[in-house]
Amino acid sequence: MDNHNSLENILFIDIETSGSSKSFLDLTIEMKALWTHKANRLRRFDETLQQLPDEEIYLLKSAIYSEFAQIICISCAYFKSNGEKSLILKIKSFYGCPEDEMIQSFFNMVEDAFQSDRFRFYCGHNIREFDLPFICRRALINGLRIPAFMDYKNKRPWQVNNIIDTLEMWRFGDYKSYSSLELLCNIFKIDSPKSDMDGSSMHIAYWYGQKIEKIKRYCENDVKATAELYIKLSSSDFKSLRIEMISQGS
Repeated sequence: MDNHNSLENILFIDIETSGSSKSFLDLTIEMKALWTHKANRLRRFDETLQQLPDEEIYLLKSAIYSEFAQIICISCAYFKSNGEKSLILKIKSFYGCPEDEMIQSFFNMVEDAFQSDRFRFYCGHNIREFDLPFICRRALINGLRIPAFMDYKNKRPWQVNNIIDTLEMWRFGDYKSYSSLELLCNIFKIDSPKSDMDGSSMHIAYWYGQKIEKIKRYCENDVKATAELYIKLSSSDFKSLRIEMISQGS
């Protein structure tokens, strides 16, 4: 990862999620009981949740858990050379359609790009523990086949060599704490995508605000910030590059 060309082999990914139902009351009887069990476990570890009913915890936390959630946007970004010291960051988002169609369209792009060696690595912030497993679990729930380039089940961490995680890069092997993308953007003077939204507000924004276009822009800014953070954490050869962002829509 220490030359100009290697940047063009990386596909940056970010997803946004919400609960799969608008409210706890919209769940089936079986899923209500299962969410209550989940909520009780959450209360044990988070004192701020202890006085909240299951319905409110669902609004706050359901988007985090793939069994109770859905993907509402996938944004991908990649660098394209635009001169010796200039790069274009192209961004493509999948959103505004049923979840199975969204994931399948994303998978089609991934298969074409990785089979042709256009990309060799996925990169994201906490992508190893959140984004990629979440996509794969939701794919199985939707009855979709996971591409070989993303099927990591039953693999040990050292057997997976096509993931670059900016959280892991920042940790330098120290796994005692978590550093958010927002925090690292602030430290490295990168424009934060968290100005008027964050992941915890996605469920409300999607189900109650109908703000899918705003969510899409937020997701694209997230993936742009991740790409810029990767450059900050990488070789100094990258730091003088001028980056232009182009959104390709869906």
